[in-house]
Amino acid sequence: MVGINKYIITIDIERVKQTAAPSGFVAEEPVLCNVDRPIEGIYCSTEHEDEITDISSCYQSRSLLASASKDGTVFWRFYLLLL
Repeated sequence: MVGINKYIITIDIERVKQTAAPSGFVAEEPVLCNVDRPIEGIYCSTEHEDEITDISSCYQSRSLLASASKDGTVFWRFYLLLL
């Protein structure tokens, strides 16, 4: 999972690899995706009101996530990760 602006994005690398260039992931041919219409394998998990400042996951369970934003909102989430 990654925080971009005000979104928590979950990426299934194996599914996204299928949409990459035949040579794989390279800077010259990046995989582009819109948050409103993500490609297969990319999921917008959470949307904050303001820019994300912190993301934390539990060492014992990658499916537990906490995220905080500049507006003071903190989300605690449990995600079912389909790997």
